[in-house]
Amino acid sequence: MDWRTDNPCDRLLPVLGPQHDVVTHHKALPHGEVAGAIARVRAGDPGKMGTLAFEFLVLTAARGGVERDGSG
Repeated sequence: MDWRTDNPCDRLLPVLGPQHDVVTHHKALPHGEVAGAIARVRAGDPGKMGTLAFEFLVLTAARGGVERDGSG
């Protein structure tokens, strides 16, 4: 078996264009509103793979450095 010696991802740069290391942070959805958000996404089009992917992301995501405001 022959192994690749090149990186096939190198061919993606011309297609994708330059990638910037810009980080945009978003506020977390309050814990009490997560179930409602998932229900709204499910109601949109439950047969779509994106819906399942979003639910998987929500249920498995972890946030580091969560800020506490002392309200709960």
